[in-house]
Amino acid sequence: MSHSHAPLHRSNSPARDLTEAQRYYDEKTERLLLKYGPGPRVHFHTGLDARLPDQPTLDELRRELVASQERLVAHLDADLPVGRFLDVGCGLGGSAIHWAERGADVTAVTNVPRHVGVITALAATAQVRVRVAQRDAHDLRGLGTFDRAVAIESSCYLERARWFHELARVVVPGGRVHVIDCFLGDTSMASRFDSYWKTRIGSRDEYHLAAHGAGFEVVSDENLAVRVAPFWELSLAWSCRMQETSPDERVRLGRSMHEHAWLKSMLLRGGIAYSALTYARVA
Repeated sequence: MSHSHAPLHRSNSPARDLTEAQRYYDEKTERLLLKYGPGPRVHFHTGLDARLPDQPTLDELRRELVASQERLVAHLDADLPVGRFLDVGCGLGGSAIHWAERGADVTAVTNVPRHVGVITALAATAQVRVRVAQRDAHDLRGLGTFDRAVAIESSCYLERARWFHELARVVVPGGRVHVIDCFLGDTSMASRFDSYWKTRIGSRDEYHLAAHGAGFEVVSDENLAVRVAPFWELSLAWSCRMQETSPDERVRLGRSMHEHAWLKSMLLRGGIAYSALTYARVA
């Protein structure tokens, strides 16, 4: 597999001017491209139904990591007819490009300035058009209206009630909001999860309440925890192999392995849930 990547476009703003969450993703960009690239569909989220090869090479691990991420996106496709899509917290644009390739009219929102250029370059490589906006997802003014809004592992960074009220302005009556994320099963897990992933994890009940308050109703609440847990076994194997080839990265990779093993355990034990939530805007 080639390791050539799309050109990286750096923001004019120094990293110290970014928020903690922006710095977290900005600083991970090259590592994400190495682990999940070269693209053009580069995802940064959990994968579904991952399978760990026997004695895998790094390239084999990468291929299965990406394949499992693609399975998660494909899992949503049955409920995502082509239309006007809003991808909230789009990472490096993998899902947005996937939906654009299926014929959707896609707008992707990122909070990391330089990711605008990365996503635009990757979309050009895929020969599709994705509009990319760098902004706070709590303010979606000027982006138009949408049939679907999708947030894959990004809503945990947002103020839920404020965000759903903003979605109510841009999602058309009868339109859907799809939230795929980690959720609290045990409230004592919040501090550790938030500390490592620089976020604020919530419960499914919290999301349901916020959605209802903004005029949405729950359509489905699908538990995927058991199906995503094997992804973290793959991620552990990747980090273990990277430690062998990158001695300078051993400390960072060691912590990553520790936290990924913990998350896998919590997913299997119910301390952390992983669910796909679907809401409909009441007409």
